[in-house]
Amino acid sequence: MKKKMLLIVGLLIWSAGSFAAGVPPWLGIWHGTLGKQEVMVCLADESAMGGSTYYYVKYQSSIPLTSETPQSGHWQEGNRDKPSGIWQLGAVQGDSLSGQWSAPGKAGKLPIALKRIAALGQDQYAACEVPAFFAPRDAKFQVMSGKAHVVDGKAYTEIQVKGRDLASLWLSGATAQIASINANLARQLKRDYWSYFTCLSEGKREALGGDYSSWANVVAWGQRWLVIGTAVDSYCGGAHPNQDLDYQTWDLTTGQMENLWRWFNAKGTTGDKSAMWASPELTKVVLQSVEPRKDECGDDMQSASFYRLRLSRQGMVFIPSLGHADRVCEEEVTVSYKKLLPFLNERGQHELSKLPSAF
Repeated sequence: MKKKMLLIVGLLIWSAGSFAAGVPPWLGIWHGTLGKQEVMVCLADESAMGGSTYYYVKYQSSIPLTSETPQSGHWQEGNRDKPSGIWQLGAVQGDSLSGQWSAPGKAGKLPIALKRIAALGQDQYAACEVPAFFAPRDAKFQVMSGKAHVVDGKAYTEIQVKGRDLASLWLSGATAQIASINANLARQLKRDYWSYFTCLSEGKREALGGDYSSWANVVAWGQRWLVIGTAVDSYCGGAHPNQDLDYQTWDLTTGQMENLWRWFNAKGTTGDKSAMWASPELTKVVLQSVEPRKDECGDDMQSASFYRLRLSRQGMVFIPSLGHADRVCEEEVTVSYKKLLPFLNERGQHELSKLPSAF
């Protein structure tokens, strides 16, 4: 009897702790059925990118779920202003959840029966992008080879996710470093695959829907350094579409990605070593290489201080990151390595001493 009382007290303490932590009991990754169809359901904190969503395993397409009062078990799917389905879920029983699905304005109902297969934390960015939720989709993930290219005398092949406008590349070469880079690029492509579904789910909350595509290409391939350009075009709801252009610099002696901002000293950048903010002194040097313009783009370039970087044989290339409305004004600026010397730390100066001959 004493042991039983201790167990009950322990459970009450655990329950109180869970309640105090404020973790909603419905939060998690769920697997089960809607009617007779197998479904995967992610019930996430509404602050998470993509929010809550589900998909029929047979069809794969994302369907957003929205609730103003999730504790009531009332959810609606599809467009938030014109939902295509209503979910009424009961109280969570351990790791079980059941309820009914109905179409707005129609009498028929379908049973919902779910089992939680993974927990989720609160305040997770893109909370539904976890292996447990994507396992059935990952089982159908296929990559196809495409067009072959040669850059600086070295070959690579385009690769693309079957049935999706998601592309990356595969480098030729038998070294361990090339294998490491290829493995990293493959993981990035898988993340794009997950982000594709998250974006489409978020976009479907609005009338316009969503769209997501990605690609990559080799910009330069030297003895020591490999530069890859990447791009993501997306519309995940909101006021406007997005285009994210970036560059990756890979060290061919280690197979690791290099953060070029780590070459700069405190005179060259503000904030920590992971920041992409140029100091006022460095910004002044960068802007000296910009052709003067007497228009809005000229003003935008002059106000830039947040830059993406890439290596080139002529110098380091600074690409400003401007606001969405000003993206058309972004202009690549090449600064000679000699001009950068005062802004580089010991590591940067060491690497610079081997450029461009060891590029």
